[in-house]
Amino acid sequence: MALLDKLQNQGIQPNSLLVTDGVKGDEQIISQAYSLAKQRCLIHISRNLASKVKRSDRAVILEQFRTIYRAENLEMVVQALAYFIVEWKSKYRNIMGNLENTDNL
Repeated sequence: MALLDKLQNQGIQPNSLLVTDGVKGDEQIISQAYSLAKQRCLIHISRNLASKVKRSDRAVILEQFRTIYRAENLEMVVQALAYFIVEWKSKYRNIMGNLENTDNL
């Protein structure tokens, strides 16, 4: 909370969207200070995916994940995410389960 107070004191005004890296407690503290839409940083999610999958699958997984966040509209995002999870869940159950349960993706 001290960091958010410091930013406000320096004149930083709240925007309508805040992107975080998913550090525990971020969302709760931010929600107390601001009423904003929140989104997880897709670069951090990509890096986490890359670090947890086999090297032989890494390039394909990351390319498929890019199609999710490069989709043109919400409907396409939802479809691409669902396809991605179904495609890889049998091989990476825990990782895909975590991705399914990620808020503010």
